[in-house]
Amino acid sequence: MKKDLKSSPILILLIKSLVLFALWYVGYELWLAPDKRLDIFLNDLVVQSSTFVLQKIGFAATFLENNIYIANKFTISVGTPCNGLVLFALFAGFVLVMPGNILHKLWFMPAGIVLIFCINVVRVVALAVNAQYSPTTFDFNHRYVYQIAVYLFIFLLWQFWVRRFSGLVATK
Repeated sequence: MKKDLKSSPILILLIKSLVLFALWYVGYELWLAPDKRLDIFLNDLVVQSSTFVLQKIGFAATFLENNIYIANKFTISVGTPCNGLVLFALFAGFVLVMPGNILHKLWFMPAGIVLIFCINVVRVVALAVNAQYSPTTFDFNHRYVYQIAVYLFIFLLWQFWVRRFSGLVATK
């Protein structure tokens, strides 16, 4: 007997994902991105938080606009692609389209976004230290190593969601 396509969990997941992507596109690309306030806020928050962490671990770090300085020497600049907003949306979108109790989603999404923000700050701190002490490896680490680490962290959060809260995996 053929399974009805309308009740296929994969089809439902795909449709939810497409609707969410369309909402993200309209909401971000046509409204939030041109306005720039959210991106500016997140850029500032990442730069200030990263500078704070650098100071707490012993670096003479300061910031001006999107730039971080160590010992009064320009070290790195944090641009809009590095502020984490797309990562927050990607993470939240996955949790939204997956099965699970809405009450769990309401606390898991903000908690995950805070954790992703913290990992992103650690990434920026590591990149600043990398730029200070090994500038020749900066581009490779920025492009591959630290991005892979952040995406791996997000994947582990998703895996935690699926195993713990989605109901897709039978618990023993």
